Amino acid sequence: MARIDITVATSGNEIAISVEDDGPGIPEERRADVLSGGFRLDRTVPGTGIGLAISSDLAILHGGHVEIEPSALGGTRIIVSIRVAA
Repeated sequence: MARIDITVATSGNEIAISVEDDGPGIPEERRADVLSGGFRLDRTVPGTGIGLAISSDLAILHGGHVEIEPSALGGTRIIVSIRVAA
């Protein structure tokens, strides 16, 4: 992975933070797994596999959600959306 792009956008009472990379990506059939916690696709580096699950839980607590989709850079795009006070 050599490139990461971060974008922040607002729309109405929602803020969306998008993080994209040019890594190997997350296959569609594994996306729910990485959001459930304790599941890691890349076991060549240290970690617990709970980061995206915690991010998803926090987003839900704030009236939002997390989406995982392919990135235009070739890897994965993670979008964390939450509601903000008006």
